[in-house]
Amino acid sequence: MVFFVLVLSVKVYFIGIVWSCYKYLHARNRSRIYDIRELDSADSTHSAEAQANIVMPPKYEDAVRMTTDDQPTPPPYVP
Repeated sequence: MVFFVLVLSVKVYFIGIVWSCYKYLHARNRSRIYDIRELDSADSTHSAEAQANIVMPPKYEDAVRMTTDDQPTPPPYVP
């Protein structure tokens, strides 16, 4: 009986950890959504599509046209 109660207590503990992580991630996601909405309302000249394009990689044609001088060099390998 003691073993059963111990196992049940451990399960409840882990469920609490998962629930806390869920609440944290949910709150973080909500804050990001509200931050984006505040940015949109603060600067109405930029649309959500324009802001999304900022983080998008360049088009293939633009990347091919770039010279090696335009491309940033990778960081040096430090053991």
